[in-house]
Amino acid sequence: LLFGCGDLIGLSLAMVGSAQIRNMLMGDMPVPPWMGFTLPLWLFSALAIRLLPGWGLGPVEELRRTTMLLLGGFGTTAASLFFAKTSTEASRLTLGVALLFSLLLLPMIRTRIKALLIRLGLWGLPAVIYGESSATRRIVATLRAEASLGYIPVAVVDDLRLSGPPSSGEE
Repeated sequence: LLFGCGDLIGLSLAMVGSAQIRNMLMGDMPVPPWMGFTLPLWLFSALAIRLLPGWGLGPVEELRRTTMLLLGGFGTTAASLFFAKTSTEASRLTLGVALLFSLLLLPMIRTRIKALLIRLGLWGLPAVIYGESSATRRIVATLRAEASLGYIPVAVVDDLRLSGPPSSGEE
């Protein structure tokens, strides 16, 4: 929920900011019609590619998915405006600047939200680790060191014995 709201706020800020820049440079223009189309498209698409909630995505993969979704979403919007023959009524400058702002804002907002959730202990899913003891210890240590992945080791199954996760001092 927080990621979805953060994404929508970031996109809205990018679109409103780009419209303001366009208005300062070229005079008043009504609110672009594509703004209402872009927000629901983002949410639907982010859910479809598992960017929301994003558990299990490393920072590089999350950035890649965010960038590809932004490029695809804004590209779809531009194509829709062209094929609907409304591209003359919508500012390409506004659309382009909104894309650039979004490419900067969304990753920053998502990083801040994830850091806050990790600090509050609200980020992640419980994970049971199965495997051979030295491998499971390395996996548990990695998951603890990389809390942003969103997997919280709660138990380890080793040689068909169930135990709690090894303490952070065990190797």
